[in-house]
Amino acid sequence: MKRITLAAAALLACTLASGQQPAAPEVPKHKCEPKPTLPGQRLLQEESVRKRFARDVEAYKVCMKAYADERAAVAKAHTDAGNTAINEYNDTMKALQDAQNQR
Repeated sequence: MKRITLAAAALLACTLASGQQPAAPEVPKHKCEPKPTLPGQRLLQEESVRKRFARDVEAYKVCMKAYADERAAVAKAHTDAGNTAINEYNDTMKALQDAQNQR
């Protein structure tokens, strides 16, 4: 009986380890538009144009930072979920091994 349980656990571990990696999920693109464009030299001399350009740059920066922060949060959540699954697997395999050793 010991051999069958250990063989089943080994087969499961090999199956999980050698399985193909799932396709990467679709990552949404940012929606930070329009990108700021540098006005011509003459236009930059006008205060209203400079102010509008500065607002455009700031809005773009805020949008891109929010996008990057969101992506980082999603990545952390995925990493945490993977680590939780690995810990659960390790705990299960240890419990099976301990039960097997007590027989």
